[in-house]
Amino acid sequence: YDSRGSFTAISPYGVPLDFKLMPEYLHTLGYRTGMVGKWNIGHFEENYLPHNRGFDVSLSFQSDEMHYYNYSIQPPLNGHRPFDMLIGKQGYPYKAATNVSGYSTKVFTDRAIDLINLDSTRPLFLYLAYQAVHVPHNTPPEDLYQESDAWKLANASGDDLRFNFGKVLVALDKSVKRVVDSLEFAGMLNSSFILLASDNGGCPSDGSNNFPKRGGKFDLFDGGVRVPAFVYSPMIPDDFQGIIYDHYFHSVDWLPTILKLADPDNTVQITTDGVDHSEYLLASKGKGPRLEVLLGLNRWSVGDAFNVDDLSFEDSSGGIIYRNFKYIMKSTHRNWYKPGDYITHNCSCGVSTSSETDFLFDLKNDPLEEKNLIDTLPDIAALMKLKLRGFYDSARVSEWRAPEIEQAVGQWMKGHEYVTPWHRENASVNAISNPVL
Repeated sequence: YDSRGSFTAISPYGVPLDFKLMPEYLHTLGYRTGMVGKWNIGHFEENYLPHNRGFDVSLSFQSDEMHYYNYSIQPPLNGHRPFDMLIGKQGYPYKAATNVSGYSTKVFTDRAIDLINLDSTRPLFLYLAYQAVHVPHNTPPEDLYQESDAWKLANASGDDLRFNFGKVLVALDKSVKRVVDSLEFAGMLNSSFILLASDNGGCPSDGSNNFPKRGGKFDLFDGGVRVPAFVYSPMIPDDFQGIIYDHYFHSVDWLPTILKLADPDNTVQITTDGVDHSEYLLASKGKGPRLEVLLGLNRWSVGDAFNVDDLSFEDSSGGIIYRNFKYIMKSTHRNWYKPGDYITHNCSCGVSTSSETDFLFDLKNDPLEEKNLIDTLPDIAALMKLKLRGFYDSARVSEWRAPEIEQAVGQWMKGHEYVTPWHRENASVNAISNPVL
């Protein structure tokens, strides 16, 4: 799919099966592979579920949003709120996780710790994708947030949205510490790399905030695309720990970087758009290996018959960074939102091309994206537009298909009322009483 949309509970598409995912590569290197948390890259057929894409085991929810305690999808579909939690094991049909209960952040942490303790003799790749801090911000249980934690949210007092967001974040922070502590207790921490990153900028209308960066979630301004992240490992040299890595890093760079850390001899070959940063993370070097970042490209639109229509380049929208310049084509105007300004910003999953506004920023000299240079530097703007055109010309056709609410919900409500694949007639929707990873 293109960045105009997203995976929802009723999306009949996924990351194509001809793309090999990270756990499949690591599996060939002898790694145990476990997935816990948000999947959200396709579940309409069972072949798209994590246990069929390289993970030995998984405990996953598939949609974009669910309740933290009962796992019902948000918002309801045709008046129904099916539950969204599945258990997968490689070589077996998936199961509806009817016996899994509790606050999702705690449940996912417990499952992650179970995987860590399962077999410390083999290397482990653990993909832990917490639901937090996505909406709805259901209040955490007392063991993850107590009144004594309120001092951490002092700057959010008086703002219910911001304060509730903060509670969920405190619970997440405590849970990550539990995972790290379990690695240390298992004797695995000293040989581990811990990589933590957000998937996108925060949504001000949900109580998040990206100030002083401009914009937020679904925007191509830095508030939407420049996210906090860190890499931790005792194997990083002492004189290089604690530094700020200020080079460009695209999400597609995780694959070659992690594979190089796991396979220094390059026994596994990959052909992707990603760039390996491992040498730059382990030792101080000069300029980073990436000079260009594709931020987004909307080449397609939804036609009258809910088919995918191909847009001309001039009717498309997108954004790209090259060296110190950022170019955004046909973007909705966004402002800078301070804490408390969330009411003025509505995060939505669509990018309007009705606006003819193009932007050019010099990120080195204008990191807050305050001065639009589109008319001041026309030659640079033309070069950036040409680079974006190169991605347009080579873009793969979108996998997007019209949502299938009737087909999906109709099947779910016949069984255990769980979100499951609906494109396979005899897919297993059996429940199990004692889910074991």
